[in-house]
Amino acid sequence: SQQISIIIPNVGWETGTGLSGWTQGGGGGGTASASIYTAFARTGSQCLYLYESTGANQITCYYDLPVPAAWVGRTITFACYQRGDGTSDSGNMRIIVTGGTGSGYTAFTSSATWTYKAVTGTIGAGATAIRLQLESADGVSFSHAYVDDMLIAFAGSETCVGTAEAVGKLYTAVGPFILRWDETNDFWECANVEAAGPQATDI
Repeated sequence: SQQISIIIPNVGWETGTGLSGWTQGGGGGGTASASIYTAFARTGSQCLYLYESTGANQITCYYDLPVPAAWVGRTITFACYQRGDGTSDSGNMRIIVTGGTGSGYTAFTSSATWTYKAVTGTIGAGATAIRLQLESADGVSFSHAYVDDMLIAFAGSETCVGTAEAVGKLYTAVGPFILRWDETNDFWECANVEAAGPQATDI
């Protein structure tokens, strides 16, 4: 079996030199930016760098996932590795469930070593989207946050049960999800999801 990341583009920030599907938010009041960085990559050659200068507003980098009806009631985990520069506050990560309940966030860190961090949220009735958000520390003199190797997983759906090829596309099954490999953007996209209950055992 294999634990895999699903439906997040650019999980390791290795695709190109831009944010590749993710959006920069916040900033203002000073210098703040979200960009690709090469010096501190945990794996591969690139990671995300969130910078906030003295007097700047909090900088964010986020990705919005639409919520199919079959996702309601499920618990989702958003995880990554994160580090600071050892002197300033770094950043945290947040799951924001739009139109539903169950948002959560992690604490800020200033560690100069890569640290695994995870946050969970429950997708409540009426939810329309899930925002996966990475943030710099706010209200500090300055902030350097580095992020790499992100993961999103649903409770009970972390084991890949095999792969199959159809019409030139590669598919896999994970819990209630049928996933299709996106060769252009290097991630598994959700092709189908079953209602709560069924879990894939083969493909």
